[in-house]
Amino acid sequence: MLMEEVRIRLLNLESVADLSRSGNEWDPHLLEQAFGREMGWKISNIKRLPQDCEDSVIWKKANDGIFTTKRAYQECCQFQDCRDQDVWKAIWNSKIHPRVAVMLWRVLAGCIPVKENLAFMKDKDCVLCEEGKESLKHVFWDCPFARALWFSGMFPVVNARAIGSDLKELILFFLQGIPRNDKWQFLTFVGCMFEEVWRTRNAVLFQSNRVDILQSRVSISKRLEEFYSIQEEQLVFGTNTKRVETYLSWKIPQSTTFVCFTDASWKQGSAGLAVGLVDRASSRSWWSAKWSRAESAMEAESMEILWALQMALEAGIQSIAMASDALLVVKAIVEESFPPCWKARAVFFEIWKLVKLFNSCSFVFIKRVDNEAADVVAKTARIDGHCKDFINREGSPFVIPNYLF
Repeated sequence: MLMEEVRIRLLNLESVADLSRSGNEWDPHLLEQAFGREMGWKISNIKRLPQDCEDSVIWKKANDGIFTTKRAYQECCQFQDCRDQDVWKAIWNSKIHPRVAVMLWRVLAGCIPVKENLAFMKDKDCVLCEEGKESLKHVFWDCPFARALWFSGMFPVVNARAIGSDLKELILFFLQGIPRNDKWQFLTFVGCMFEEVWRTRNAVLFQSNRVDILQSRVSISKRLEEFYSIQEEQLVFGTNTKRVETYLSWKIPQSTTFVCFTDASWKQGSAGLAVGLVDRASSRSWWSAKWSRAESAMEAESMEILWALQMALEAGIQSIAMASDALLVVKAIVEESFPPCWKARAVFFEIWKLVKLFNSCSFVFIKRVDNEAADVVAKTARIDGHCKDFINREGSPFVIPNYLF
């Protein structure tokens, strides 16, 4: 609808190119004429990809721009009670066996086909006790058979009037009184008990078996031992440990003539960019800083590297090493892969383009503690919002860490 209204005023408008200047830049005058001052200003702040780049579809709700079914589901559930999220977070714990987690999810999400949810079933009575209507809460909590298993388990529940109108509230109520390190054991017990209750219900309904509480208790105990032993094996052999990579092997080539230290300070859309340059031959150093807008901290870190490369080329520098404490940014530049922030993609395209203009351009990761000087300058530029251009002055000598050579 918006574009149709715009085309009435601008008959020659056919594509984004008609709103652009040469060089792949927005035309602010045309944007204001087409969309008004406020909307035109917002559009002009959208960063453009280089002309030789292919368009790509972005999932805006994710920082990396990648769409997944899980993220779509989370977006659909964003208005749910936050307490529900606490339940699911506890269930999908890495210590809980997937089979147990799925059973818990099926019951608490209402995916179990109890008679109450089946319209074609005329007989709604519980086959385990023949006293109440077969609903989720009745089968897994109110039924005397279920209550006997709750009471005789490793986490005995005595109070018959526990707070909660449904099973999710009951589980949350119980979790509040259990130590954090024991919650996965409690949920494993509940999952095994749910599975045994449902298995017994089906055996009685379809095979005419009799209810045997003692046999059900033995079955639950065996399953608990199996799942607990699996968890112990994972802890012993370290199958749950995460591999941590280090990038200290990145070195500055000995032939490099200039070393550049960069850092950014970002908060609520405001960014301070700092660039420190060292001439290895004369040991002279310079500081440059400016204030800018950025959508995220990662975009600010990439903008400061882009700005440093631009100044180096303007100064005629052909051999340079870029040192940054933003590990993900440095890694993405070196590997020529997109960072986990889709809003910074346009900046990364510009960085890769400028790198090719140097005779020698390397990137290294520097520890944050060794980049404090740049951090102080960046914070100063962010706080002093009037600094919209750069400040260029000679600074104190840099100390280049030995591990970079």
